[in-house]
Amino acid sequence: MTGKEVVQVYVGDVESSLDRPVRELKAFAKVELAPGAVRTRGVRAACPGPVVLQPGRRALVLESGDFEIGVGASSRTCG
Repeated sequence: MTGKEVVQVYVGDVESSLDRPVRELKAFAKVELAPGAVRTRGVRAACPGPVVLQPGRRALVLESGDFEIGVGASSRTCG
């Protein structure tokens, strides 16, 4: 049977200086496959990196440091 899945890309800041979620959804793509099929799908992130709006300021902040990237069907299954 043909199946569909939404592949999701999450980014997590290992040590953030701001209060943020453990993982943030940055991109997603729908994939449809026939039984036994294999497909490679490119996904482009909506922003250049882990950008966050700093509380109390009207500015976006691009934090430096180490980030973890996870890909999966949901935030619980991305590794």
